[in-house]
Amino acid sequence: LWAILAALVAVPMLIDSIQLWVIGADDRALQRLAKRLTSLSPSVGRGFAKDPSHVPSYGVLTSWEVGHIITYRAGRPTLANNFFGTPFYDRANREAFALQLEEDCEGAASKLARARLRYVFITPVDGRTLEALGQIIGRPEGRYADAAGRLRPTALRTLWYRLGLGDGRALPLPKGEVLPACGRFRLLVETHLRRSAPNVPGELKIFERVEGAKLILRGAAGAPYRIALPLVTERGRRLVWSDRGQLPASGERTLRLPYPTDGCWLPSGACPVRVISFENYSVDTV
Repeated sequence: LWAILAALVAVPMLIDSIQLWVIGADDRALQRLAKRLTSLSPSVGRGFAKDPSHVPSYGVLTSWEVGHIITYRAGRPTLANNFFGTPFYDRANREAFALQLEEDCEGAASKLARARLRYVFITPVDGRTLEALGQIIGRPEGRYADAAGRLRPTALRTLWYRLGLGDGRALPLPKGEVLPACGRFRLLVETHLRRSAPNVPGELKIFERVEGAKLILRGAAGAPYRIALPLVTERGRRLVWSDRGQLPASGERTLRLPYPTDGCWLPSGACPVRVISFENYSVDTV
């Protein structure tokens, strides 16, 4: 009896391992990161996959071509997947594309909250992809990239770029403009892909939409401020999540910090991304 039970457990695991070996290194990285989402997120129950009337408590925003992988590997519903050609799927895909191309981080967080999308699974960002998504939802041709696929300044404002390449940090733009940090998105885990388009970092990342801690800055109108929070990922990559800008005429601005400065935010106590030191947290002007 024990031998039979062991076989029932071992055979599916063996099949799964063979599947991951056959599909290639990058696809293995994708599927393993999708599987990680299971341990990083609360269960939504299995009803949504079998009962169309069951409404899951949350979903995942990701690129349409990997939505089915997240559902299969992590058991988490996605807004978009690789199905299209019917009004239902086409509408869902267009909604996902519009969220990926949202040019205001705070606005994107609010829209994701209304849609009950709690996690964002980022795939590699490149100009041609952003341009294609934009044209599908009716954006002007050439808004995000030129004919050679080089990113235009507008692309730097999109949620997919801000999280995928900027990790949600404040982003300086030409002519002195600075986009505020995406304070309601927290990086959970990331992995590297071997194969990617030229000049496109091959990164997969999972972010969680959070409320964040509120930090109220007060000072003279126009006074500059800078928030710096050093982080390290489980891959050993060090980065500094930062926000900066100038206080408005009122002399007061409320910022949101997505990372706690003490302890881990996961029940397991094992945070893939952790704050290096609270002492390194700085507020230049308050």
